[in-house]
Amino acid sequence: MICVVKCQVLTKEYYALQTSMEKRVSELEMVVTEKSVKLTTYEKLEHELDEVVLQAADGQFLIDDGMHGCKLPIN
Repeated sequence: MICVVKCQVLTKEYYALQTSMEKRVSELEMVVTEKSVKLTTYEKLEHELDEVVLQAADGQFLIDDGMHGCKLPIN
């Protein structure tokens, strides 16, 4: 009888731990997804900044006029 009770307690603990771990894995996957989105944004920004730096180095720096979607040269 004692073995049956111990087995039930251990089984209950196992399932509780399994549920806890599944919840933690889900939380970590969500964090990874958020960080991935941020990384993609930063990589795009880095690429845009690289392009601007190269344009400035070539003397082809352009500025957006902010109203018409036109790029105007800076001299």
